[in-house]
Amino acid sequence: MRQVPAVSSFLIIGRGRVSRHVQRYFELTHAPFTTWNRGESLAELHSRATRSSHVLLLISDSAIDSFAREHAELFAGRQLVHFSGALVSEIVPGAHPLMTFAGDLYDLETYSHIPFITEKGRGTLAELLPGLANPSHAIESSLKGLYHALCVLSGNFTVLLWEKAFRDFSERLGLPKEVLLPCLE
Repeated sequence: MRQVPAVSSFLIIGRGRVSRHVQRYFELTHAPFTTWNRGESLAELHSRATRSSHVLLLISDSAIDSFAREHAELFAGRQLVHFSGALVSEIVPGAHPLMTFAGDLYDLETYSHIPFITEKGRGTLAELLPGLANPSHAIESSLKGLYHALCVLSGNFTVLLWEKAFRDFSERLGLPKEVLLPCLE
């Protein structure tokens, strides 16, 4: 039987935008972590997984379950977590950071205030991501579709409205679009 480290250590799988932000957050909090992505060897995955207590699957939603199944023996005894806001996986619980992740990395204060939304009955944030003191809330797994739709709406729809207002102020009213900035701020 494989030994799981007594101290929480994380293996972050993936190299996208969210992965870069999580890595930065862990650097700022001094949380022990390693990374792996599909450009590296499976031997490296095995080596890093055996030194980790928690495996964070920061890969595309469509790949999460198949990746977890493919490496089930390697991940046995380790806490798996995905960060998808929409996916309900039978084998990997989710902890969704309710934030937009742009190209620029954030500071520790910003990261530590990001709320995480977990699935009721699938582990608390303290269990899924020990050491993070972020605010967290749990919802029923059956509500994740609605939750994700509302996240998309809040994050994107307002941008569309502001773009239209800026464009119409300039093109239809002949006003400089900057006149709206105090209202936006």
